[in-house]
Amino acid sequence: LSAFERTLGEGDTAFFFFAGHGFQIKGEYYLLPTDVPMALAGEEEKIHENSFLARRILERMRGKGVAGGEPLLHPEIARVARGLVERGRFVYLCTNALLLEKKLAQFEPNDHLSFNVHLDGVEARHDASVQKNGVHRMAVQAIRAARARGFRVTTNSTIFVGQDPEELHRFFDEVMALGVEGMTISPGYGYERAPDQE
Repeated sequence: LSAFERTLGEGDTAFFFFAGHGFQIKGEYYLLPTDVPMALAGEEEKIHENSFLARRILERMRGKGVAGGEPLLHPEIARVARGLVERGRFVYLCTNALLLEKKLAQFEPNDHLSFNVHLDGVEARHDASVQKNGVHRMAVQAIRAARARGFRVTTNSTIFVGQDPEELHRFFDEVMALGVEGMTISPGYGYERAPDQE
């Protein structure tokens, strides 16, 4: 990260790609290295101590004149997405959906554009995961609005150890009933416990 930061100059446009996993706690995004210890519900401190806070990475980049964060906060995100789509690229715009409904008018439905909405389970589970009440409801409302306007929508979810299978089945059914085209499901587990590290 430090080497990447040193290459940035004021006004540069940078693309930071993290090939790993991350999630939200109290509205903060955390990037998890492969050796982060497994954390169960109530053990958020393990995440705080062993992960990268995305906001801090972005602050360091902003110090070099580079912007970032929730993509829908970017003032030119619709233009950026449109430009990529015009070049034949597929855009999966990953968002917590809190601003999605408000920003939909800036985008045009296209087979190459999909809003990828973060949802970690049924309402109570997701709101507990992001530690903010009402987020799930807003995301579901935004998904419905996007689908009604003809946009492609997918979701991404982290499934944690100990989650009730029946609750997961209910969640999957609820999400598919919203008309999403697919779900990315990632396990929230300690990588050090995986039997094959190669």
